[in-house]
Amino acid sequence: MFGSNTARLLRPNTTQVWSLTASSVLRYTYTVEYDLQSLSLEQLVRASFVHLRPSNTSRTPRPSPLRCRARVTSLGHDSWTSPPGGLGRLVTLEPHQQWTETDITEYLTAQQASCLTLLAQYWCLDPGHWRSEALGSLRAASTNHLNTPALLLFLNEEEETRDLGGLTPEPHHLSAPRLRRSNGPNPPGSIASDIPNYRKHKKPSSKNQCKLHSYRVTFAALGLVKYLAPHQYNPGYCKGDCPRILHYGLNPSSHAIMQNLIKGKGMDEVPSLSCVPYKYKPISVLMLLDDNKTVDYKEIPDMIAESCTCR
Repeated sequence: MFGSNTARLLRPNTTQVWSLTASSVLRYTYTVEYDLQSLSLEQLVRASFVHLRPSNTSRTPRPSPLRCRARVTSLGHDSWTSPPGGLGRLVTLEPHQQWTETDITEYLTAQQASCLTLLAQYWCLDPGHWRSEALGSLRAASTNHLNTPALLLFLNEEEETRDLGGLTPEPHHLSAPRLRRSNGPNPPGSIASDIPNYRKHKKPSSKNQCKLHSYRVTFAALGLVKYLAPHQYNPGYCKGDCPRILHYGLNPSSHAIMQNLIKGKGMDEVPSLSCVPYKYKPISVLMLLDDNKTVDYKEIPDMIAESCTCR
């Protein structure tokens, strides 16, 4: 969604809430602080402040949902005039809605601090009593408060498509005393160091060589309609030719090197190597649970291809 491939849901480190009931309006304010230290805001595509109703997990009937208006601002900017970075816009959470959001991308991208403190102000009212001065005490109870606000970040964490021949190799037991780092194209300990003249071959042309490609698809198109965010997903895929000489940048296993060698000897029953993913990374999603009311956050491993190899 929004050109991103990852969604991160941040819960606040600290939370304070103040309530003020006036006539028929339930008013309260959350002050929340988020830790941004581990985030790379250069990869930020969109930041949303999420206003979410609590899910009813008890058997006790809840009163019908209130209509709530929400406004997000920063400390020291509580006035309605000139809110910083696009803050201060009113959004409405209708009774039939489970959640809504405030876009704070402009404000967050301008931040230099390692933590973010925001105020979320709420005005809630029974839809049938917009002009009434009477509202039952149950309607103004804290059970009608929205959840502590969360920060939903859409990030573009993908790397650019690269020719795998140029990848920086990973160390292979470099601390082991009996292994030495090779100056050639093969990793230390690889079977390639024992194959006559293997190192003398020139590195193959990168044209059509096995490499990572980008591909975007929506979860809705895949039938995963309960995945709310990110809407768009870039799994990546590996495609290209596997050269006869598998260099270090392609992360070849000794088995792949031997299979390629056997295939090169004219043994047709041995299949050619395939260009396949080598490393993966997870994706974070917000999904709607079976009750169609509760929104859950989870991280699914091995969802995005990060690099390729020949196997």
